[in-house]
Amino acid sequence: MRASIVIIFVMFASIAIAQTKSNLILDCDTSETKMNKAPNGARRIDEHTLEVKYAGGSRSFKDEPPFDYELDGVEYDYCDYNATVKFHLIRKRDQDVFTGVLMSQTTGKILDAGQLVIFSPDGKKYFASRQPNGMDGTEWFIFTVAGQLEWQGNSMADTLVEPVWNSEGKFQARYRCSDEDYKTVVLTKSGKEWSWVPETKCP
Repeated sequence: MRASIVIIFVMFASIAIAQTKSNLILDCDTSETKMNKAPNGARRIDEHTLEVKYAGGSRSFKDEPPFDYELDGVEYDYCDYNATVKFHLIRKRDQDVFTGVLMSQTTGKILDAGQLVIFSPDGKKYFASRQPNGMDGTEWFIFTVAGQLEWQGNSMADTLVEPVWNSEGKFQARYRCSDEDYKTVVLTKSGKEWSWVPETKCP
């Protein structure tokens, strides 16, 4: 059952990203297990319990029933670790939403995240992407490293692709009108409102 869930997760987790040197990425879009990346170890205690150790102890992630249906209950798997930001990424399937949580290697603190996480160059913010089953595109979020939600949007049915933090620490993506027509847009806050700048419309 768990293997089939991973296959479904990978299928819906697909997202184009631009991996530049300034980006700190943790990614669940792979069928490869990465438990060996956990500096203090990670293991599955039993079929439905994942244990991840951090500098001061360990955290247990327990699946929640029902276990017999692919898009019911809650299921966890170890996903990735980044030594620079010192965070683990734990895959979480919450019923029909494919997402993830971050765990601090230093404190063990758990933060909301997604199946893909990209930290800003200064490590103070992170982008997270989640995939609800059946949604055309993905949900996008910007959090502070303290876990505070700053912005929430979506990829607009994959019109927005290649999310990335630029060299100025601003979040940007490419607006796709066609396979040959892309325009770079930057997420910008004016007052209390966020928008993609420049405003872009396809012909």
